[in-house]
Amino acid sequence: MRRLATETFDGLRASVRLAQLRGHIRTPRARLRIRIAVVAALGALVLAAWSGTLISWAHHHVNGNSPALAFLLDHDEMSLTGALVSVLVGVFFAPMTGAAAQAQFPDLDLASIRPARLYRFFDGVWNSILSPVGMSPLLLLVTAASLTTDDGHGRVGALVMALALWVCALLVTALLAWLFEYTRRRWPARVRWYVAGILIVTAAGVVLSDPAHARSVFGLTEWVRGVINAGANGQVLYVLGAYLVMLLVAVVTCALGVLACRQALVLPAAVERVKQRTGSVKVPVHPSWAMFTMILTTLSRTREVRRPIIMMIVVAMPLLFAWIRYSGSDPTSMLGSVTMVVPLAMSLGWGVNVFGVLGGAVTLLLAQPRAWKLLLRHVALVQLAASILLGLALMVLAVGISSMSWSALPPYAAGLVASSIIATSLSVRYSVERPHRTRLTGRGDPLVPPIVGMGYVLRIMLTGATAGLTVAVCVSLAPWLGLIAALLLAPGMYLGWR
Repeated sequence: MRRLATETFDGLRASVRLAQLRGHIRTPRARLRIRIAVVAALGALVLAAWSGTLISWAHHHVNGNSPALAFLLDHDEMSLTGALVSVLVGVFFAPMTGAAAQAQFPDLDLASIRPARLYRFFDGVWNSILSPVGMSPLLLLVTAASLTTDDGHGRVGALVMALALWVCALLVTALLAWLFEYTRRRWPARVRWYVAGILIVTAAGVVLSDPAHARSVFGLTEWVRGVINAGANGQVLYVLGAYLVMLLVAVVTCALGVLACRQALVLPAAVERVKQRTGSVKVPVHPSWAMFTMILTTLSRTREVRRPIIMMIVVAMPLLFAWIRYSGSDPTSMLGSVTMVVPLAMSLGWGVNVFGVLGGAVTLLLAQPRAWKLLLRHVALVQLAASILLGLALMVLAVGISSMSWSALPPYAAGLVASSIIATSLSVRYSVERPHRTRLTGRGDPLVPPIVGMGYVLRIMLTGATAGLTVAVCVSLAPWLGLIAALLLAPGMYLGWR
């Protein structure tokens, strides 16, 4: 135990020194960007901390008849439950991207320094804090805590509770990331699939056995609200006991994460040789159709492209539809989810680094006369067509299994087109201006580094998804509002395509 503690502190010191070294080698422009990002993050946190007061003031003074503001103030438990569910989803899905286990420097760059090996654990936590993986849950929790104390009474205790939950979420994310890495180094892919299937069946059984079917996050929402209300009522012993429990959970989770990291790094790095899918393809004579054939063949045969799209569109979305229908939520949220998720999945699975997937074929294509614009046009058209067609298929499925009228489909279809255009233009632009070297190992790894991918997710969600939902809402209210929204978005779409 003493040896583990010594290795842990050595790894923490090594991670701090590497972070300082990382700060010294940054360019002045990069330092300026980091300072701007820090100021923006602090401003967002302050705004989230005061969101309850601002919404309460707007409800009573600006627009007292707003049903949306009244719903946020009267149903604060739903905002807290939504924040906790979003955090838990991030905790379970972020480790799969590898972001929570990523080091600050490549291993080869540190070959001559040889830092303490447990620096990798603390590097992963630090990278999560600096990325949208860590900041997004903090903003959600702070906003939910502020809405729970919209009158300002007990606000400080609620914010401290949100911060404690965020720290626990970061440590659980790091623990899961290193457990995934350990299983990847310890067992072959088939065994991991069996283990994943057993865990999924167990989780489904736990949800079904819960009387509330996990709608209160297994009682976590009531417990957090109870601690916040106890702090507001001056019950010091109850609050201290809750914080001691969370401190114990954080310490145990950190210790387990350090052990998992240590055991994973002892094993050799996983090398998986996957048999590449090959076969003859008939290439048309016409240059345009020949390029379409090459792109579609590469898209269908590359696991790094195929797996994320299948998991998000074919698996995750139908499960989301089933949960929305089972929980009795608003069925139109199915259509809104399709508007946001499908263009994002196609962008991250294909568009953001398409030339890293094509590889050496790009050199051959660019040797042909006037092939560059033709290649870009075909890549964008394939992604746009796939986003719209898959999204429409999922929307038809959502309307078919729910009680929605078919009249709800056209507004969200228009929003899907707008979201797909913006997401496609952004992703192709990232692929051209910020290419990344991709190792196509066949494991289905992301096409870009995890931290970069999280930044892309945030940008595409804030632009494409927001614009798509705006168009859908405007068209559903009045067609002329949708026309105005389309005209306002048209210049941005045109510049993106250029």
